[in-house]
Amino acid sequence: MFERDVQYVVDEYLAGLISEANLIASARAWKNYATDYRPLVEFAKEKGMEVIAANAPRRYVDRVSHLGAASLDQISPEGRRFLPPLPYAMASDDYKSRFVRSMKEHRSPHGSHSPESAVRSLEAQSLWDASMAYSIAEFLTAHPDSRVLQVNGSFHTAQHLGIVEQLQRYRPHTAVLVVTMISATSFPAFDAASMSGEGDFVIVTDPTVPRSFHAPGARTDGEK
Repeated sequence: MFERDVQYVVDEYLAGLISEANLIASARAWKNYATDYRPLVEFAKEKGMEVIAANAPRRYVDRVSHLGAASLDQISPEGRRFLPPLPYAMASDDYKSRFVRSMKEHRSPHGSHSPESAVRSLEAQSLWDASMAYSIAEFLTAHPDSRVLQVNGSFHTAQHLGIVEQLQRYRPHTAVLVVTMISATSFPAFDAASMSGEGDFVIVTDPTVPRSFHAPGARTDGEK
C-alpha cells in the first residue's frame, strides 16, 4: 500500500518522531488502513521491525496507464529514485493471459477497452509488480539474512506470477513462498482441484463477508 516516496514518513513514525495521524495523512494511507494494515504496522513498531514502502507512486502508475511505459523516460532523475530501474520488464505471457481474462470478467457491459488502452493497463500493472519486487530485492540485498512479508492483492503473486517473476529478475534464486487467499462460494469447503497452483498455500474465505475496501485500480477478487 505505501508508496516508495513516503518511506521516510513511515520510518519517522516507526521511530516515534511523528504521530499516527501524520503518518496516515503524509503517507497517503488507504481508507482501510485502520482495519487491514494498522495491526501489521503497529506490530512492526512494537518489535522494532522495518516496514518497506514498496509500491510505485500512483502518479507514475497513472501516467503509464494513460501514456504507456515509455512515458516514464521523461520523469526527472529525482522522480526516478522512486521507480524500479527503467525500462522495467514487461509481463510474461502467462501473466498477460491471466490479466486479459481478468479484464474481460470484470469489464462493464457498457464499457470497452481499445487494444492500446489494454496494453497500457498491463504496463501499469507491471509497474506495480516491478516496483514491489525491486523494493524487496533492494532490502534483501542489504539484509541478506532477513525475510520479507509482502502484503498485496492476490493477483500480483498468484501462480508465482507478477511480483514473483519480477523479483527473480532482480534477485535470482530468492526463495519465495506464496500464500493466496481466495473468496469462494465453496466456503467452507475446499475445492483443491480448482485452486491448484494458485499458491504454495491457499486460504479460502467466506464471500458473504463484506470487504473493507477495494484498492485503487483493483481489477480482481482478492485485491486489498
